[in-house]
Amino acid sequence: MRAVGDRAGEATTLNNMAGVYDAIGQPQRALALYEEALPIRRAVGHRAGEAITLNNMAILLYQQLDRTADGIRRMVEAITVLERTGLSRDASGATVEQFQAALATMRAGKPLW
Repeated sequence: MRAVGDRAGEATTLNNMAGVYDAIGQPQRALALYEEALPIRRAVGHRAGEAITLNNMAILLYQQLDRTADGIRRMVEAITVLERTGLSRDASGATVEQFQAALATMRAGKPLW
């Protein structure tokens, strides 16, 4: 159970809710929730969580919303967060190498999966 005022938990919940909205075909609502989670992740210093939220946003923008440039920009941000902090993985376990492979695919204009 999360304590009242648990900003990190709030960001995780928002990120997870966004994933649900994406899965049920509401990408705009998902994006709004990711955009709400991101500044909280940054404010509490949860860099692995910040990277996963950026990654999720990148994939959503690229695949669901046809906003290729925005998706690429967010993926670059996710990679940068991991590289600058020395983290080998984001909060879900995805590696910098996986992010880089996704970025290369996006830049090539190919489907991620």
